Amino acid sequence: MNTINICPQKIYEFQADESLTELARSLVPFHEWKVNKKNYITITKSLHKKEEYKSITDWFEKCIETVRSEHEYECEKLSITQMWANKAPYKSWHQTHRHNYSVVSGVFYVTNSNARTWFSIPSIWEQLKVHPAYETMPVTRYSSTDPISKITSEKGKLIIFPSLLRHSVDEHLDKECERYTISFNTFPSGEVGNFSAASGLNIKLL
Repeated sequence: MNTINICPQKIYEFQADESLTELARSLVPFHEWKVNKKNYITITKSLHKKEEYKSITDWFEKCIETVRSEHEYECEKLSITQMWANKAPYKSWHQTHRHNYSVVSGVFYVTNSNARTWFSIPSIWEQLKVHPAYETMPVTRYSSTDPISKITSEKGKLIIFPSLLRHSVDEHLDKECERYTISFNTFPSGEVGNFSAASGLNIKLL
């Protein structure tokens, strides 16, 4: 028997300049935090609108545009809709989840950690529950528990992935340093679709 795999997943990796990583490291720990089940999340989800994060946000947007162009999305731009930070003290971890109402999402590793990000593909039953307007890249019919990738937490690395992909994080086992990351979601904005075919619209995000 021969099998043919279709609709492969892509997770994109980018590396930030050291100065950008150090800027993030100087900013992230000083936010207000709240408990997020097994770790912590910033109370604010609008870091992309803060002036002190402008250079970080600008770089994220350049990376997002690379991914948008690669997949030829019919939209003027994929805009960041929410951006927040995550904190994992010793022996904390992140439960399995996915990012709804988003096309592609990102995780920027502010610090090194043994804790890897695990990715898996949602089952076909989960996919059928997603409204077409919010679907991301096509996915294959695997169990939602099948791991497809384990990404190491390396300082300065940004990963961008289909928001529909389920992901979780290992237990953080460094007693000396907390694990910090910045995450974001995106959605089409500006001119979307094909106006010449009478199937376009303009979306302005707040």
